[in-house]
Amino acid sequence: MLMAKFRISILINNLLNQNNSISRTISDVAVTDVFTNVLTRYGMITFTYIIGNFKQPEPQQQQPWMMGRPPGGGGRTW
Repeated sequence: MLMAKFRISILINNLLNQNNSISRTISDVAVTDVFTNVLTRYGMITFTYIIGNFKQPEPQQQQPWMMGRPPGGGGRTW
């Protein structure tokens, strides 16, 4: 029962280190290579704890004579 209240998640981004930002611009007079720093490999561990189990209200049982009628009486207002 206690283990159902905890959840542990592990996330690792860029595991293979393939997130590179390289750009090449070619013009009539020059070739320009631009290397930009990007977010490298990182990991994240998430711990989640469920605070409580809120009880759902039990549905009220309707009397047979109330079946199909809207709540609130449904009388005429003239």
